[in-house]
Amino acid sequence: RTAWAKAIEIGRAFQLERRFDKDATLSIYLTLAPFGGAVEGVRAASLKLFGREPKLLTPAEAALLVALPQSPNARRPDRAPAAARAARARVLERAVAAGVVSADEAAAANAAVLPEAYGDFPFLAPHFAEEAASAAEADGSVRTTIDAALQALVERRMRTALKDHAAPTTAAAIVVDAETAEIRAIVGGPDYFDRRRAGMLDMTRALRSPGSALKPFIYALAFDRLLAAPATLIADRPFRETGYAPTNFDGGYAGDVTVADALVRSLNIPAVKMLRRVGPARFDAAFATAGLDLSYDRDGGDAGLALALGGVGLDLRDLARAYLALAGRGAMPDRLVGRAGDRADWRPFVGQEAAADVRWILAEAPPPAGHARGTGQGPAIAYKTGTSYGYRDALAVGMARG
Repeated sequence: RTAWAKAIEIGRAFQLERRFDKDATLSIYLTLAPFGGAVEGVRAASLKLFGREPKLLTPAEAALLVALPQSPNARRPDRAPAAARAARARVLERAVAAGVVSADEAAAANAAVLPEAYGDFPFLAPHFAEEAASAAEADGSVRTTIDAALQALVERRMRTALKDHAAPTTAAAIVVDAETAEIRAIVGGPDYFDRRRAGMLDMTRALRSPGSALKPFIYALAFDRLLAAPATLIADRPFRETGYAPTNFDGGYAGDVTVADALVRSLNIPAVKMLRRVGPARFDAAFATAGLDLSYDRDGGDAGLALALGGVGLDLRDLARAYLALAGRGAMPDRLVGRAGDRADWRPFVGQEAAADVRWILAEAPPPAGHARGTGQGPAIAYKTGTSYGYRDALAVGMARG
């Protein structure tokens, strides 16, 4: 606003001209230009005002961003819509004169509604974003396998579900492509900034007891080794071995049931008996051969029959890896894929027929609340729940195949 200030600006302009070409200068401007409030840079403004990247803007939106930096606070669309609309119209008029847009496109842009507020920056998958950023390319870019729309949906569903549960209860979720082992959505916690729920901890990496969520693998290995079939009868009666006497969740006994029914009803005693047939050491070794180590005190010997009811530690990512063997060809990926272009190596766990049998059995379980049983119009949901030791954790793992 003074001659001295203008002289400084002229000097800076000459410095920029000597050091940078026009494209570089424009890049600096687009990075630092003010767009109202504390918003600087065209990308930040695009995300705050329209919720998307600049390359996806409409002519109306782009024209508003061109107009804002000349007088960012006086033309803020949320505070001075008339001034913002007039400034946008002048930009569109010049764009028509320059042949950038047609007169019809400019007329449609002039009629477009202005944004009424500056929104929040996208904040999806913060735990996974931290993890991905730590392995970024030299230019700082990371291409992930995350589906943004699905990620936002899962985060909303989780926040809604936790409204009925007081802190410090927390939750985590992961959605994986069964064909490629690519992570499509991953939520380490419902609210990254909620200290009451330890929000900054990534609960997909927390070592927890999987409870009954391991039962399908006992039966899958039994089917694969021809020790049982879905229609095989097994007795659900009081059982004790070397001081271990498991009971069913409801405290009752069902008598003679088929293996399929035992798994659908998640009966404990048949699962323990079937594990005894398979062998706890062989069960553990099958996971290890497929590249997944169950966590327990190995110095004290094998985990024994307690494996059947989740007497080991497993995090949610590894549990998802394990279920991919049941969801597909019986093979387990060596890891979940989070970076676009990466590939998982698959290792055999059980035969394809054994995996299909277990998947069919789990699809026969009563559907979860809010879901209809699969029909010809959609895939069946094959799922299993699990409750950890001490009832501290509740898990659900589902598979949907079209």
